[in-house]
Amino acid sequence: MKLACKRQRDDLRKSKRKDFRWHYDEYRANRFIKFHEGLPHVKDDFLGHAKHREKFHLEDWQCFIYCSIFGWVDKEKGFRRFNDAYVEVPRKNGKTPGAAAVLLYGLCCDGEYGAEIFAGASSKDQAAEVFDAARAMVLASPELRAAYKVWVNVNSLVIQEKNASFKKLKGKPVDGPAPHMVSADEYHEYPTNRLIEWARNGMVGRFQPLLFRITTAGTDTASPCYETHLEAQEVLEGRRKSDRFFTVIYTIDKGVDWKSKRALAMANPNLGVSVNPEQIQEDQFQARQSATKQAAFKTKNENIWLNAAQPWMNMERWDECYDADLRLEDFAGDPCIIGIDLASKKDTVSEALLFKRGFTSGRKDQEGNDLVEYHYYCFTRHYLNSEQVQEEKNTHFRDWKEKGFLIETEGTVTDYVTVTDDLVNDANNLIVRELVFDPLHAAPLVQFMQKRSEWPQNIEIVDLKQSEEHMSPSMKELEAAVLSKRFHHNGNECLTWMIGNTRCLINKKTENWFPVRENVQRKIDGTVAIVLGMNRLMTLELETYQSTEIRWV
Repeated sequence: MKLACKRQRDDLRKSKRKDFRWHYDEYRANRFIKFHEGLPHVKDDFLGHAKHREKFHLEDWQCFIYCSIFGWVDKEKGFRRFNDAYVEVPRKNGKTPGAAAVLLYGLCCDGEYGAEIFAGASSKDQAAEVFDAARAMVLASPELRAAYKVWVNVNSLVIQEKNASFKKLKGKPVDGPAPHMVSADEYHEYPTNRLIEWARNGMVGRFQPLLFRITTAGTDTASPCYETHLEAQEVLEGRRKSDRFFTVIYTIDKGVDWKSKRALAMANPNLGVSVNPEQIQEDQFQARQSATKQAAFKTKNENIWLNAAQPWMNMERWDECYDADLRLEDFAGDPCIIGIDLASKKDTVSEALLFKRGFTSGRKDQEGNDLVEYHYYCFTRHYLNSEQVQEEKNTHFRDWKEKGFLIETEGTVTDYVTVTDDLVNDANNLIVRELVFDPLHAAPLVQFMQKRSEWPQNIEIVDLKQSEEHMSPSMKELEAAVLSKRFHHNGNECLTWMIGNTRCLINKKTENWFPVRENVQRKIDGTVAIVLGMNRLMTLELETYQSTEIRWV
């Protein structure tokens, strides 16, 4: 939530620039709020809002979401900025009536002739939740029916004058419709992205469509919802650019005890409004007593994804290690270790050029000797074949290619010639001491390179198996160096993405660390290349001087 607010503030500042495409229109934002607050409660909660025939009064957090979605518009053409919204919030925080209001607004107020609105879900019953709420709101609002001439049928809402309709839709839609708005309720239950892909494909001809995904957390980290959850985190953290994707996630912060009252307040923005404090505290108490109830409580009431490995790197500290003045040519006289990693010929290949410099810290040990502080300097290259880069869903790869952070090679497999061209160039222009690789996957590439006549034969080739024994010390040192700002990188966004994808598997017996990824889409080759290289770099010794001049011995 904090990151979503930061994104909003940053965009409001950017909107004053001529080169920023989007403008925040308060009138458009408030128009939706007035529409939503004109709708009645149709299902009772612990405060009896429906029983007392009350209309909605949106809380600040809800206004933030809806004003963001409906307030941002294109400066020149006036259509909505966000065509995709992903909202992750625990149950009973108003997801269903909110989605119903969004879809009714699309039906009644968007001015879209022939609008096709769908309440989607993975099952027929779940799809009916949003549609039935919207239908009940219309039935309880004679003034709305009269103003917009809405016909209420058993399975549809229709405005004949606009040829517009609102229907429910389960997870296996047929081709044909061109939806204007689609909601995907409880997205974590979707086994595939079929409905989402159907919606996106059908929306291409619409002026300002909206895909509205709402969900709690789940337990399936192989699901399309969890993949979207990770993408949302990347957007909020600034590691992925996606101007037309709005997202907000309500959950507990890292380090907060799920059993505390603070966790309840942090994850449930509607606590005391639509979430009964006494009931949720009782549910929390029951979950503390029963392991079988914990999973449901954590996912549904505190929005905690289960069976998900915890992120390894503190990405805020990682970003602080970015050095805009870092230049590879400044290290031409320093010995270099190159780490290289690839999973397969169709996957990314990552090359990490690593350097180490030692400085006297000004502190002394117990024997009066100067303490040396080692700093690491990292430059990376990342390669991927054009088939993967140009795949429609991989907009981040194309963005990084344009920025120079990713190198595209022709064909359906990553071209070894391009990779080895750069390695040979490095070997002839830098003082490369060792090339470190994992023989399981990188051996064919290394063998191919060694056959090239331009490759210097004096460079030691080190095959280092990816094992806990080899990876743990350098992984721990990399984290420590980042946290103490002794690690320096040049801001390669592809590498930052890979570092953020890396999870840490800890052996409870040996306390050894090992880098892992959530799934095949979350690439970590850059992380592995650095960890392999640092394993060897840590063994190199430096002669240090108080002047901070560096000598290798």
